[in-house]
Amino acid sequence: SLYLKLTVLQKNVKNTTRKNIVIKDYFVKNCINIKQWAQSKNLDVRTTYFVINGHLKGNIKSKGNTKKVFDALFQEKIIDKLPDGLK
Repeated sequence: SLYLKLTVLQKNVKNTTRKNIVIKDYFVKNCINIKQWAQSKNLDVRTTYFVINGHLKGNIKSKGNTKKVFDALFQEKIIDKLPDGLK
């Protein structure tokens, strides 16, 4: 399943420094399909694309789709902390 693939891929990335990895690079390097990942987490696909490509950075206070995407990235340990506007 997609979840198992993501778990295995995350273990392969643990040896790299996460601060230097841009979110998009993480998905590209690990061959993760953004649409499938978003659908597996019940996220809005369009918002997920914007967040992963860096168009939405979480600077503005948001409680909607943007926050859900960042929460999913945080839970998967793709990012170390939530942006200041979303805490």
